[in-house]
Amino acid sequence: MNASAKTRIVTFASISALAISHAHGAISLTASVTDVTALDYTNVVGAWNFTNSGTDVVVQGVTFFDVSTEGTTDGLTVVDGLLSDGGSFDNGRGISVTSGGTVADQTNLTALFETTINGLQGSGSASDIVLDISGLASGTYKFQILVGQRNDRRNKVIAEGVDLGVWQTTTTGSNNYLISDQVAVMDGTLNLRLAWPDTSDGDDRRTISGLIVNQIPEPSAALLGGLGLLGLLRRRRA
Repeated sequence: MNASAKTRIVTFASISALAISHAHGAISLTASVTDVTALDYTNVVGAWNFTNSGTDVVVQGVTFFDVSTEGTTDGLTVVDGLLSDGGSFDNGRGISVTSGGTVADQTNLTALFETTINGLQGSGSASDIVLDISGLASGTYKFQILVGQRNDRRNKVIAEGVDLGVWQTTTTGSNNYLISDQVAVMDGTLNLRLAWPDTSDGDDRRTISGLIVNQIPEPSAALLGGLGLLGLLRRRRA
């Protein structure tokens, strides 16, 4: 995989009786994030950091609330997969963010990437990291998973029950990367699972440093009405 970026197209109509569908169908991975503006800070409904610092982190005016164990923090529920399953916090694995935003933004984002929660290595769902973001209105949401890590450790991302594949960097030593995609949520809760990637590699380890969830604005009623009127006029002319 290209260490700088990778995009895979995934499409499907809907899943389960909840009528939750995968929106837009493009998941992307950006490795070696060194610019603050590589992240999307628009229409943020929640942001969290998993650095075990005990303090919140602010980047571009967005507060990443500190999460260090299972439970609920500002709308995010860690269902499973942090310290109770043998995971650990790993320090000093990110790379420096040196451009974009303010110096404080760069420093804080570097610190966020510097520490990551490592899920337990090996097989089995007991070591998956399972996150629920609740209290959401029905609509389309973007998730951004931030990971500071080393070597070839992998994340298998499952969003709303849909397997989006195994995402990894091939760079050895310190690195960081950003995984993002959009999903439609109809039941008020966005479910994300970082699962065992089953690649028969010793570094099969679920990892996360931070998470941002953005709401994707829906087309306005006026815009939809205008498009409908335009279509009607075209049909009449035909």
